[in-house]
Amino acid sequence: LEESGLDRLPPVRVATVLMAHDPVHLRRSITIDRGADDGVRVGQAVVIGRVLLGRVREVRSRAAIVQLITDPRARIEVFVRTTANRHLRGYARREGRKEGRDQLRIDFVQLPDDGSQIADGAPVFSATVDPRVPATLLVGYVSEVSDPDLDRMPSLRVRPAFDLDRTTSVIVLLAGRGQAAPNQKKSSRVPLDRPQTGRTQPVQTTPRRRDSRTGR
Repeated sequence: LEESGLDRLPPVRVATVLMAHDPVHLRRSITIDRGADDGVRVGQAVVIGRVLLGRVREVRSRAAIVQLITDPRARIEVFVRTTANRHLRGYARREGRKEGRDQLRIDFVQLPDDGSQIADGAPVFSATVDPRVPATLLVGYVSEVSDPDLDRMPSLRVRPAFDLDRTTSVIVLLAGRGQAAPNQKKSSRVPLDRPQTGRTQPVQTTPRRRDSRTGR
């Protein structure tokens, strides 16, 4: 963990990939052998080393479904560095396949007026404000920069950094120390494709009934 930098992240849980491909053709998800009994909750990040794989979408007692960042419904806030080391933010989402691999696309990246550019191969990192998804996790690498209007607002195509064909285990980032994990039913799910807007999107929880005898 120390070599990968995960010792500086929230507590983790190693999980084995049970199913690496979603049976629904248009979805991109995996099934892992850890669930609510292991502290896994909806919305938690799943990584391979320092590479972001996706987020937990559905939890059962001893298994969970992880929505990959390449799922058509997924969208994640990211940043990329320019050649002048400026950080530019945008939202990454799926855009088809190229050479047999899923690709991501980032729009609305405004280049600064200092003449700097975004280089091919530049790393793309997570920039979400959601504490369940730490910033600076590697998302992928810029594979193409397109600016046909010459307005310094290019579209970026990104090659995801993970390779599921070489992966048999992943790591779930659990709630940090001092953070209460949300109460959930044995199976629960919430939409994860809404962009973050400066405040953490709440995890869906089940209201607890007040005990009439104790008043709690």
